[in-house]
Amino acid sequence: MNSKIDEIASSVASQDDKFVGFIGVIESIEPIEANEAKLQQFITKMLSLSYGGMNAVFEQLLKHIQPADESSFSTLEESILRFILTSIEPLILSFYSTDQKARSRLADIYQNNGMYTKAASVLQERLSIIASSSTASAKNENENEKFELYVRIMRNYLEADQPENASTFLSKAQYLRPQLESRNEITDIHFQLSQARILDSTRKFLDAANRYYNVSKESLVDEADRLACLGQAVSCSILGSAGPIRSQILHRLYNDERSRQLDSFSILEKVYLDRLLLPSDVEEFARSLQPHQMAMLADGTTVLTRAVNEHNVLSVSKIYKNIGIQQLSQILDLAPAKVEQYTASMISQNRLAAQIDQIDGFIYFTGSPTESDPVKRSDDRLQDVLSLLDDVALKIQKQQKLALGATN
Repeated sequence: MNSKIDEIASSVASQDDKFVGFIGVIESIEPIEANEAKLQQFITKMLSLSYGGMNAVFEQLLKHIQPADESSFSTLEESILRFILTSIEPLILSFYSTDQKARSRLADIYQNNGMYTKAASVLQERLSIIASSSTASAKNENENEKFELYVRIMRNYLEADQPENASTFLSKAQYLRPQLESRNEITDIHFQLSQARILDSTRKFLDAANRYYNVSKESLVDEADRLACLGQAVSCSILGSAGPIRSQILHRLYNDERSRQLDSFSILEKVYLDRLLLPSDVEEFARSLQPHQMAMLADGTTVLTRAVNEHNVLSVSKIYKNIGIQQLSQILDLAPAKVEQYTASMISQNRLAAQIDQIDGFIYFTGSPTESDPVKRSDDRLQDVLSLLDDVALKIQKQQKLALGATN
């Protein structure tokens, strides 16, 4: 094989003809594990030559070793990709694009086979190469690749259930995103979804609900996935801290026609209309939640329990002007001390307008913190208008896609 490569390299043929000759050598080596040494020998020999089209040759080699089923795990492909990356490392400036393609494919292999931490590690190595090889002339191209890598690393760490590591790359992506001259729309949607998932996993439920809802309105996302994001937005809004901010989010979700298609619409309606949540409502809703959304808190309650108790306190405030702590504890099936604790916490955070009379054991509700605020009412009306405009825009985009499909 080496003599054949030398013959091609030393010939007076054109670059294109030499390229065809090198591809012929690649195709003569069947991509099976028994030929791993031959493939490594080919790589080593090619790197010893002076040939301008080497990156194109290696690109063909990457295609040659890739199995027909791209999602399957090939020990040979993994081994050869690793060998290429190690071999070209001293010559990285000459093989910059080969490194990018080989690492991306290796990350694909790990990602498709559930090896998310390995995939993230391979992509992080690429970031190091970009940092050490960056030039001013390629700044925009490098920045876009870095953003895509940050997003992809985030997604892999999320799949590996490592939200802390994902958060590190979320911060990097958030910093870089506004500086990009242009962004790949699909990558940007993945960024938004990853951001929502990280906020969700770190129990910043109301922020997560807003991000999930924004993704649910993206026309580039499949309809089923948009509905799934809408469902996550509903779940996070219910789990969020009861108060004016949550009420605004619930208002938007309840008035979105698509919400009526969700299994969680029944509990969304009860929460939005400030109705008391019964144990049967909570039990049904709990079955749809993810493990971190049922996590135990420091006080021994769960995220769901806290959200339901706070919601029910707020619901009672819509019915009563005042109520005894003992009576409220019976309604909510909570110890009086817990009732007072929840109420005091919500008052201190301006999520409940009330006063506690500890001597007489009464709670006096003084109205919603925002119910008399004309700015708040104006904001709600504006949000309704914006939501309607979003719906109209989505319908127009859908009709345009159908029209384009009909003309093709």
